[in-house]
Amino acid sequence: MTINPTPPQHKQLLPDFMARLRNLPKPITEESLILRALVQILVIIGIIATDIASDGSLLWFNLPVSIFAVPLTILAGLWSWRSRKDSNIGVKFLIAIGMLAMLLLFFRNIYANLNDTRLVLAELLIQLQILHGFDMPRRKDLGYSMVIGLILIGVAGTVSQTLAFAPWLFLFLAIALPVLVLDYRSRLGLESLDQLLRRRRETKKMCVKIYSNIPPCHRNALA
Repeated sequence: MTINPTPPQHKQLLPDFMARLRNLPKPITEESLILRALVQILVIIGIIATDIASDGSLLWFNLPVSIFAVPLTILAGLWSWRSRKDSNIGVKFLIAIGMLAMLLLFFRNIYANLNDTRLVLAELLIQLQILHGFDMPRRKDLGYSMVIGLILIGVAGTVSQTLAFAPWLFLFLAIALPVLVLDYRSRLGLESLDQLLRRRRETKKMCVKIYSNIPPCHRNALA
């Protein structure tokens, strides 16, 4: 009688671990496209304001940081919206590795700029936001981005030496107020602005369809 050898347990650990990750409950996603877009705009304003306030001190590849950071932020937001309902295990893994690499780069930069670490911190936040932007399915993830945008505006305010920062501050405040309202509605579980506008369009289409089916002789009476 032959006995089938049992497979080593260590060979089953990785498949079991991946299966558990795939079977994890998916987070409740934030479906408001308007809220997501406004949060992205807040972050972009924070990046541009920090870039302007740094007066050319914050560079990536000898170019202003906003030239690279703004398109990458938009790309990350689009990716996050399209894949918000997916598990994104591979993306999360790559994001974690990227954040560790950015942390090591931050320690190197902070050692080279011990006199003033504000821009070094701002650069780290920009890098982390770009990576974080590729995986923002939940409302809580959007909240992290709002905090990063607020910190960037604060850093820009402390670094700025001219009034060139002022218009960006007012623009940030003008967008932050509706973002807070939409975020609060989402926390309460109320109908989002997207749903309200969609329902209004559907109601308008229904009214137009009903009106078009009314015979012309009766339309004057309705008017």
